[in-house]
Amino acid sequence: MWNRIRFIYEDCFNVAVLLQHSFSDYANKRKEPDAQLGLQKRIDEAKRRLKAISYIVNRNRSERGIYLNEEQQRLIQRTLKDWNVKLAGRKDSSVQGYDKSAELVKGLDEPAPSSSYYGNQYALDECTKEFYMNELEGHLNQEEQTWMGVKNILRPETASDKSGEDVIVEWKWKEKLEKKIDECMKERSHLPVWSVLSTSFTPSILATQLLSSLTAICSEGQNVMPINVFNFMLLHPVMQAIQQKFMENFQLDEKQFPMTTFESDLLLQLTSVLSQLIIESCTFPSQNANGRQEIRNAFAIKTVSFEEETSLSPEAIFTPARNSLALRAFHFQIPPRPWIDAGVGGPWFSKTFDIIRNLYDFRELSSIGEMRARMQSPQQARPVFDALNQLGSTPWRINKDLLEVLKQVFSMSYNAKHESLLRPLAVPMHAVTVDVPQFQDHFPGKTRFQVVKENHPEYVDYSRKTAQSIKRRNEYNSLWCWMLYRVVLAERYKDCVLFFPHNMDFRGRVYPISPYLSHMGDDVSRSLLKFAKGRPLGRDGMRWLKLHCINLTGKLKRASIAEREQEVERLMPLIIDSAEKPLEGKRWWMESEEPWQTLAICFEIRDALKHPNTEEFLSTLPIHQDGSCNGLQHYAAMGRDREGGEQVNLVPCERPNDVYSDVAARVELKRIEDEKMEEGKDAEIARELRKAMSEAVPRKVIKQTVMTTVYGVTMYGAVLQIKRQLKALDIDNEHTGLFATYLAKKTFASLNDVFTSSMQLKDWFRSCARGISSLWRPVEWVTPLGLPVLQPYVKALHTQGHLVHKPVGSKQVDAFPPNFVHSLDSTHMMLTSLHCSRRGITYASVHDCFWTHACTVADMNEICREQFIALHSLPLVEKCAEDFKHKYLTPEMTKILSPEMLTKMQNLFTVQVKPGKLDLDEIRNSVYFFS
Repeated sequence: MWNRIRFIYEDCFNVAVLLQHSFSDYANKRKEPDAQLGLQKRIDEAKRRLKAISYIVNRNRSERGIYLNEEQQRLIQRTLKDWNVKLAGRKDSSVQGYDKSAELVKGLDEPAPSSSYYGNQYALDECTKEFYMNELEGHLNQEEQTWMGVKNILRPETASDKSGEDVIVEWKWKEKLEKKIDECMKERSHLPVWSVLSTSFTPSILATQLLSSLTAICSEGQNVMPINVFNFMLLHPVMQAIQQKFMENFQLDEKQFPMTTFESDLLLQLTSVLSQLIIESCTFPSQNANGRQEIRNAFAIKTVSFEEETSLSPEAIFTPARNSLALRAFHFQIPPRPWIDAGVGGPWFSKTFDIIRNLYDFRELSSIGEMRARMQSPQQARPVFDALNQLGSTPWRINKDLLEVLKQVFSMSYNAKHESLLRPLAVPMHAVTVDVPQFQDHFPGKTRFQVVKENHPEYVDYSRKTAQSIKRRNEYNSLWCWMLYRVVLAERYKDCVLFFPHNMDFRGRVYPISPYLSHMGDDVSRSLLKFAKGRPLGRDGMRWLKLHCINLTGKLKRASIAEREQEVERLMPLIIDSAEKPLEGKRWWMESEEPWQTLAICFEIRDALKHPNTEEFLSTLPIHQDGSCNGLQHYAAMGRDREGGEQVNLVPCERPNDVYSDVAARVELKRIEDEKMEEGKDAEIARELRKAMSEAVPRKVIKQTVMTTVYGVTMYGAVLQIKRQLKALDIDNEHTGLFATYLAKKTFASLNDVFTSSMQLKDWFRSCARGISSLWRPVEWVTPLGLPVLQPYVKALHTQGHLVHKPVGSKQVDAFPPNFVHSLDSTHMMLTSLHCSRRGITYASVHDCFWTHACTVADMNEICREQFIALHSLPLVEKCAEDFKHKYLTPEMTKILSPEMLTKMQNLFTVQVKPGKLDLDEIRNSVYFFS
């Protein structure tokens, strides 16, 4: 191997030095003297060769710019010093900082002027270096665990004094499991399985591991669980422990051996053996129909073809004192480990994690592998990874005032009489509030077989109501458990500083890794969190708090800023009442579109007003600035559509425009024109539609279709959307389908009228994707920040002994326009993050909704607009076309294609859309662009 390695460049040489040290450490730990002696000879030979060539290594050129941590760098420096190699004090500028050709990030390496710098937005006075080092030890221990128990603070009043955990101890599951495991290990009935298990576990440790998983399974609150979910929850912790034991035995770390390599057959055997072990060992006492005591199995495997009445337990035999939650994707109490070049690194400190989420339906293709294969240099996409690190480093806290009210409201979910209060607050009722019709109550003294045989007329109605009740009960249980997880986690961490590591999808859209508690969720999730770092409101902060409050209500979307400010002053008594008496007062906050976030801002306004000096009040509540139909904003900017830009607030105006209302008005005008026609199919449908819907076309009928245009909605999808809205208006007859098709056509036509160039660009994107798919290639491009994007919609095929990824043509075509736009909106978000970070502005985002402190909203708004203009000042469409030509019309491909096909593809990859007259500079003065 050593004879084949090229050591002339520094990276390869450095890795070889580290490898040589690893071999030396390994040899020193070997117990067999003969083997150790032979290995040491080879290591000494490698060391002599490395020392001999250390003087000729080119230290001014790096092949890949690999990342070395401080310890590795010190080790290499010490080694070279021992070998008397002279080290020049130089820095390889070729791998430092961002790519010099990346125009959008120029200047970010320069410090911000002191006059516009707000200080370190990540530093907290109470979180010193010593504090984080102490927390790190606990975090590393947590990374070794699979489950985390959190106190169940909402056990029902009907629950017994004994918790589920107490009952399990009473039933002696651990002892029974341990005894059965010991017997199996001695018998070795399934030799491969028990060979694997016995080398990694003692009977006691394995029994404890299985019991932890069973407790987590039982805390799900269901009597029926899909077998694949059960198997994963049971097997994953066991395999994780086996992997860890293997690496300890062979002195490996996860970087050297990142994947479990168990064969699928062995995994199947393990699942089968462990399931049978649990079924036989885990029993509980019960009374039969005759009142006699009997022992029953707690677990069983059976086939279920419909939602059963037993899918939830009405008796609540198992009510845990603690809920067990998976730790693999969780929030942190220390800043996460950063992502570095090529998306390597964070957030775990002892385990690997993918920076890109794979699509489950298209898992044959690894998005992260494809991304890394297309990286041209170490500097590429560094701004993307930096933005992820910045978002993950923002410290958060639980909003305690809000949590207390939420706990009170959530505790009402056991009583059906509170449903009218809880439903508008999006708090689900508990499953016990759903009454399922009982068979014997409807057909006393009869069996189901008798009733079916008699063809009883009431049985059909009974079956329908029963099925509906069971479905509703199961839905309630799912929603209730989801709410419970968030509430108990918020209670558990209410006194802690929290961090939310982020990763992204293949387009670069960013998401917190934690599935339970994060700011990217519904109204409840967002309301539970606030920034850990407080900043003084300053001169303009209270104004932004009040505007945020009225914006959350959703009732003045078309009003000007001045009108909103006037209205919020009128509502101040109700805002204070909501904060002082959220459940006993007038409950104004409950009338809001986002009630929980509204209550949170009511608390913040009250606390600020109570402060002796409002301007000095340390505000921690995030203030949101939302894009105005952001996807269409990007389309309008790319196509320079002046009229479309006005509708999505790219152009200054006195009050915010509403694209949905404008399109609805245009659809109505087209209907009126059709009604005036003497004949024609559209005329007939328009007149029939007028009879069914005499008023003008409502905004809500076409809103979803307009909104999803940017997401690639098809005519078929648009018809279904509009049909649902018509039915909601009680327009449900034999003509509803015709009406929906008619309105969908008029909606698309109206969009083309407003967004002329934009819709032409969308059609061009689709045509390009169709042409690329015909070449058996997936669509790929590079974002303005250098992130390689490849659409993963492929199917694996075996052709002539080779594995090929065949593009799914329809999916490639339909998904490309929205995916391209999403890659642009993520780029805009990341640019805003990078520039906010440079100025010390706290920043968080939910896609096209940007968050910051009240005192820095104006600064963030300025940055947001400047970066949008900078992004769309680039020739994005033209570069996309040139990249397509370079990528898909290679010299090899031009030899294969016929002259006619080559000409067709060259024409296809040439932009022929004439841009409009929108002036991007106007965006700077548009108040409602993001507001």
